[in-house]
Amino acid sequence: MIFSYLKIKEINLPLIVLLMGLIIRLFYQEKYSVMLFQHDWQGHIEMIKYLADTWTIPLPNKGLEFPQQPLYYVVTAGIYSFSTSLGSSEKMALEYIGYFSFFCSALFLIYGYKFISLLTTNRSVKTISMIFLALTPSIVYISARINNDSMAMALSAISLYYIVKSYQSHFSSSFFMALLFTSLLFLTKISTLSIELLFFALLLLSYKNSLNQENTQLKQKIYIFGLTGMFLLTYTLWRVYLPLDNSFHMVNSSGAYPGQILPPLDLHYFGTFNLFALVEQSYSYVFGEDSVRYSFLTYQYGTMLFGEFDYTFFINKAPYMREIMQTILLLGVLFMLGFLTFIFQLYKASSFKKILFATLLINFLLIVKFMFDFPSVCNTDFRYFVPSFLLFAYMFAKGIDYFKHFKIVSKIINALFILLVLTEVSFFVLLITP
Repeated sequence: MIFSYLKIKEINLPLIVLLMGLIIRLFYQEKYSVMLFQHDWQGHIEMIKYLADTWTIPLPNKGLEFPQQPLYYVVTAGIYSFSTSLGSSEKMALEYIGYFSFFCSALFLIYGYKFISLLTTNRSVKTISMIFLALTPSIVYISARINNDSMAMALSAISLYYIVKSYQSHFSSSFFMALLFTSLLFLTKISTLSIELLFFALLLLSYKNSLNQENTQLKQKIYIFGLTGMFLLTYTLWRVYLPLDNSFHMVNSSGAYPGQILPPLDLHYFGTFNLFALVEQSYSYVFGEDSVRYSFLTYQYGTMLFGEFDYTFFINKAPYMREIMQTILLLGVLFMLGFLTFIFQLYKASSFKKILFATLLINFLLIVKFMFDFPSVCNTDFRYFVPSFLLFAYMFAKGIDYFKHFKIVSKIINALFILLVLTEVSFFVLLITP
C-alpha cells in the first residue's frame, strides 16, 4: 500500500525509516544530550547516585524515585560510578547515562522491527509501524532521557519479540530468552506487568491448543513461568513493604502540584476529544489550556506526539515551527483512524490478536487506576503506555492497511503519510539546528 505507487517496491522502506530514526536520535543526542525534555530527573539522579555511593537498595520512602524497581538504577549507577572513578565530572557521567538511553532506544527500534516482522510480512504495515516508532517526537526524546522508561522501552521490545517468537514455535524454542527478558523488564518498571500477563496468556493459549497432544514440556514451562513470576512479585512487595506503617509504599509523589489537579474523572473528562483546541495550542502541556489538559483523550493524543512540554521557546525561535507541529497533530489522526479500524475489525481476529489487544487494555486500566489514586495532569501522559508502544504501532498500521481495498482512499493515505514523514523530519531539523 504505502509508497507502492512510487515504484520503489524493492527498497526496504521499514529499515530506511528505522535508520532515519537512529540518525535523528544521534543528532538530538549530540545537540541536547540529557538537558531537554526530562521527567523528574532530579529524583532519578538521586536514586542513581545513592546506589553508586552505597550499592544498597534504599528504603522506598526515603527519596522521590526510591520505590521504583531497581534494575535501571543498578545499571546506570554502574555507569555513573565507573565514569566518575576515571575522573569524569558529574555532568559528563550523566551524559554517559544519556548514551545508555540512546543504546536502549536503538535496541527498541531494532527489536521493534523484528517484532512487527514476526506479526506480518506486509511491507505497508511494517513501514507505518516504523514511522510511528522511529519518528514520533515523544518517543525520540526517550533516547536521551534519564529515567527508567528508556530501559523499559528496550526490554519491552525484546520481551515482546521473544514471547511471540516462542509462541509461534509452541514454546519449543526461545522460551527461556522470553522468560529472562520479561523478568528483567519487570525488575525495571512495575507497570510492565501487562507484558508478564501477555506471556502467561499465550502459554495458556498454546496449552489449550495442544490438549490432544503430548504437552508435558509445556506444562513444565508454565510451572517455571509461575514460580519465576511469584519470586519476582514477592521480591517487589517485600522491597516496598514498610513494617512500621504496615503498608506497601509504591509511590512517593503523586505529582499533585498546584494547578495540576484533575477535574472529576467523569464521562465528560474521558469522552471528549478537543482536537482543534489542541491544534490551536500546538502541543499538550501540564499548565496549558484546560480544554486540552482536562480532557483525557486530547491530552493522551497530544502527549503521544510531543510529550507534555512547553514549546514556547522553540516556536518563538524557529519560523514555521508552530505550523509544522500543527500539521503533525492533524496528520497524526491517521494513527487514530487505524486504531479505531483495528478495534472494529477485532471481532473476527484470531485469539492471539485479541490477547495482544487485551494486553494494551490492561496497560490502560493500570493507568486509569493510577489516575484515580493520584488525579494529576502529569499522570495522564501517554508515556505511561511505554510497555505497549509496539502494540500501538502494530494496531495503528494494521488498521490503516484495511483501506488498501479502496484505491482512491489508499492513495490519499499514502500521500498523507509521506507528508507526515516530511513534517516530522522538518520538526527535528528546526528543533536541532541553531
